[in-house]
Amino acid sequence: MMKRCIIVGLPEAGKSTYIGAFWAIEKDGNTGHKLICSKYPEDSTYLDSLKMEWNRQETVNRSSMQDHIEITFELKDNQTGRNISLCIPDFKGERFQAILQNNLAPEVDKWLRETDSVLFFVGYSERDMLQDEIGCVTVESQSSSPKVLTINDISHWTKNIMLLKYIVQNYNIRKFSICISAWDRVDMEIYATVEDWLRQQSAFLLNYIKENIPEYKLFGVSAQGLNYNDRLPDESIENIQERAENHQRAYVFEGEKIYDITEPLYYLLS
Repeated sequence: MMKRCIIVGLPEAGKSTYIGAFWAIEKDGNTGHKLICSKYPEDSTYLDSLKMEWNRQETVNRSSMQDHIEITFELKDNQTGRNISLCIPDFKGERFQAILQNNLAPEVDKWLRETDSVLFFVGYSERDMLQDEIGCVTVESQSSSPKVLTINDISHWTKNIMLLKYIVQNYNIRKFSICISAWDRVDMEIYATVEDWLRQQSAFLLNYIKENIPEYKLFGVSAQGLNYNDRLPDESIENIQERAENHQRAYVFEGEKIYDITEPLYYLLS
């Protein structure tokens, strides 16, 4: 069975990190996760570069100069035994941000028209909700020229709402896996669910999702498994390497930690 899925997100939302972690973890096919790799792509050069940075515990950078890279994974559903060919592109986040400037790339449009499922990544943010969504009103002197707003003046949360709204209104997408990246930065003792956290950070985005998307699931995703710049005492390089070898580094959150990074994809493909 051939499936097409598009991974969507603004710059630095964690898309390539997720793909790199997925490849690093699932390549050997002995994880016992819901989806496992049954056959490698013919050319894994790009994937291997992401994997190398992930294994070195370095920030995964999308180093390719290409506008987008299409990857086909040969997967096996560990629950049913069925084989799935998954074709997924890694677009630069700037391509999705350009949509908010009325500049839709033909390749992005083609992919959105030919798929019915979206892996939508939202970069972690803890901005004050009222300031972030409503903005700060400042008094300008009469001699000041009005400021011309650019895409960089729009808040993180508002841009994600705009992008999600555009996709929902213009394409026949059936299912969304909505992933909050860098979930290791969230205090999971305070927030029992991803919905609880999102309600606190951006009720606007959560309300849009609940009111306009019939089939969706919220995931917290820590593809790196830790914050490289703020390691906890038990997160030495050696300890993290050991966790990676035991498949207990990267995880998703659905009310509890699940050391199976395939969960968001499995929801879309099931």
